[in-house]
Amino acid sequence: MNIFTNKKITRKINIVLLIVILFNFLVPIKSQAADIAEFGGDLLKELIKLFVALGDVVNGVMNHFMLRNNENVWIGDI
Repeated sequence: MNIFTNKKITRKINIVLLIVILFNFLVPIKSQAADIAEFGGDLLKELIKLFVALGDVVNGVMNHFMLRNNENVWIGDI
């Protein structure tokens, strides 16, 4: 415990930690993730489009009822 009461050693440890943390944020992480359409094929791609469309419909309905919008809710841009 006597080692941590010395201000010089504590300061050196803090500087080393600061340098390590800075390098951690400065060096980018290279991602090698593949596109989901390549992984799952055409069927997974269509399922994702279905879930996105369902989310758009729910968002449109909520927008219609909350903002009293008189536009057509169910038909979007195709």
